[in-house]
Amino acid sequence: MSKTFPLNFKACLMLLAFVLPLSTDTANGQAPGPPIDLVSVVTPLPATFFGLNVNQPTTPWPLIPFGSYRFWDDGARWNEVNTAPGKFTWSVLDAWSSTLAKHGVKDTLYELSATPVWASPDPTDMSCDYADDGLPGSCYAPNDLNGDGTGSNQIWRAWVAAVGEHMKTGPVHVVAWGIWNEFTRQPNTGETPIAWKGTNQQLVRLAEDARCILTGRGSITATSETCNQVLVSVGRSGPIDAGTLILTPSAGWDSTVIAANWTSYYTTPGASRAAEAFALHDYASSPDLAVGLAKDFRNHLSIPDQKKPLWVTEGAWAPGTITDPQLQANYLTQTYTGFAQLGIARFYWYSYDNTIWGTLWTVGGGLTPAGHAYTAAYRSMVGK
Repeated sequence: MSKTFPLNFKACLMLLAFVLPLSTDTANGQAPGPPIDLVSVVTPLPATFFGLNVNQPTTPWPLIPFGSYRFWDDGARWNEVNTAPGKFTWSVLDAWSSTLAKHGVKDTLYELSATPVWASPDPTDMSCDYADDGLPGSCYAPNDLNGDGTGSNQIWRAWVAAVGEHMKTGPVHVVAWGIWNEFTRQPNTGETPIAWKGTNQQLVRLAEDARCILTGRGSITATSETCNQVLVSVGRSGPIDAGTLILTPSAGWDSTVIAANWTSYYTTPGASRAAEAFALHDYASSPDLAVGLAKDFRNHLSIPDQKKPLWVTEGAWAPGTITDPQLQANYLTQTYTGFAQLGIARFYWYSYDNTIWGTLWTVGGGLTPAGHAYTAAYRSMVGK
């Protein structure tokens, strides 16, 4: 596929006068809907459309503007915070929150996943994500959750309640919670490290328990519990933040096997009902491919679910596919404008300071051409 990216920036901005129409429900609410056409309805683009991932706590405040921040790979994961049963080390998470608030960024997304070593059913598994960081076994559901979704799941419930309560009283607002990062990266994909070795029923249970505790909505498919019963199990009389959103576990969509893993989960009883927005990770070798992947992902959802927001919570050019700095800048500009045209609710770039994935800034080098393109896109698109 050509890497010349002929669409110029001004032409891209003309596409922002499009958003997606709502679709009508099917009779059973589950059949995949046909592709949705674009209609011309002008909608101002909010600053929160421009989300950002930052990896290193030591990285200086970003030199680019952004409207929302995603907590992930920044020293504040579950297996880094919840170091023992009932023990929580909030210092890194609090430092991020304080810095974000000081610079006026109070809109955040928090990913809940990555089981701590002490809670994993296989705490020595070195094939899991973050094992190289001394945290093996993170790709399993907690050891008190059965494969069919039954069990107390009290380890997860206690974690969700603790981090939810902590963030509720902090200086930033968690507007959405992710359930699991890249669960589609399973043993059958041939990728390493592995992000998920659990079952679909376990993932649904994690989502339903989190939704009950955080929002007070829903019920538990595997155990038939009500949200009130779940809340009582963590000592609460009401939800933490009824206004927050629950995202699906985040999924890739760049191979047949990964797409099949997503579809298998999505068709599991309770999975669709537990999600209030969809989380996609979109890495590609060209802007048109990135936008095409997002469009294809949405078109595989049921018509009712196509009405829900679609968030790209990670994305950039795929590593090794685009090495020319100017082409990387073009990729960024055209992907942001393409996602806006498609009606994507948010796009969290991954990552500001990562030297492999979507680099926007380097130590001693400042902003890359893609970093400058990000700033230009933000200033030209927000509010338009």
